[in-house]
Amino acid sequence: MKIKFLTLLLFCFTIGNSQVTNLLSGLNNGITNLVVFENNIYFSSFSNKTIYKYPVTGNSSQSPEVFRVLTSNPTQLLLHNNDLFIATEQTSHIYKINLLATDTTPIEVTDIYGPMVIKNNFLYVGQYVDSKIVKINLSNDIKTDYLTGYKPNYFNLQGDDLYFTSNTTNKLYKINLINNSLNIILQNLNYVSGIVIENNICYLCESQSDKISYYDLNSNQFINFVSLTSSSWPNGITIYNDTIYFISTVGGQVSSIPISTLGIPTNQKKTYTIYPNPTTELLNILTDEILEEFQIFDTTGKEVLKGKFETNHINVTQLQAGAYILKIKNSITRFEKN
Repeated sequence: MKIKFLTLLLFCFTIGNSQVTNLLSGLNNGITNLVVFENNIYFSSFSNKTIYKYPVTGNSSQSPEVFRVLTSNPTQLLLHNNDLFIATEQTSHIYKINLLATDTTPIEVTDIYGPMVIKNNFLYVGQYVDSKIVKINLSNDIKTDYLTGYKPNYFNLQGDDLYFTSNTTNKLYKINLINNSLNIILQNLNYVSGIVIENNICYLCESQSDKISYYDLNSNQFINFVSLTSSSWPNGITIYNDTIYFISTVGGQVSSIPISTLGIPTNQKKTYTIYPNPTTELLNILTDEILEEFQIFDTTGKEVLKGKFETNHINVTQLQAGAYILKIKNSITRFEKN
């Protein structure tokens, strides 16, 4: 694979931690990663073998809810549609839990673990010790070595591009999952332990320097960084409703940063109104956005209908009476079918 080096123009001034809000503190139990789903933060504790749940609107005096106690130590989390994928170290497995289901029993996905993304029913898992990325067919659990010679630590998927970090080289890489071209995007990092990309801005947790840095993927220019409290060790990062959420493993905190405080313009949120609700035949969508595709799930998380928009309504006549979830891009709306 050909590796292409990209030049970065560095220009920055330090942004202090006044923009950082500590939502939870005193979590001295080895918290490792987090995701946000339907206004709730799900974060993992390595030491307690537990997934916790906490509302994004919670206050510091509110205790997190125990969402699920596991049999092994969770290291990495991935949110894919309605499923929370959990990589566990002790048993070296990946499990999943449907966040919309009442039964939160973990379902085994595969018998390896590591950073992960899903693309077209394939699960890509980083294997640090074995220096490779493994591609797993989710239909039959057949594994193939996709990329060898690299020790990946954290993943992020953007379209057909898989971004991954390696703390043995302190670099950020991008590999295209279609043509397999491999690029080095950023060098001289300081132990990256979290990556998220939105609107072509890449945010990195640089743990050893206690900062969150970010740069523009369009121009390949470093923008700036947020300086955190000493010995925070930021680890795991995600974005939800124009807000960055991350954890500090050593600091024992779950924190947030509004993207607007970083001088980066945020997209106007897409709003969808559906009517009638409940409905018997047609579900009408009122929006100023151009509609492309939709998915409908039942309350167990099973996809029951999907398609492309030709008009601003969906015919749900074929669905049985009950509650459903409509997903358009990243917008989720509940509705009833009579």
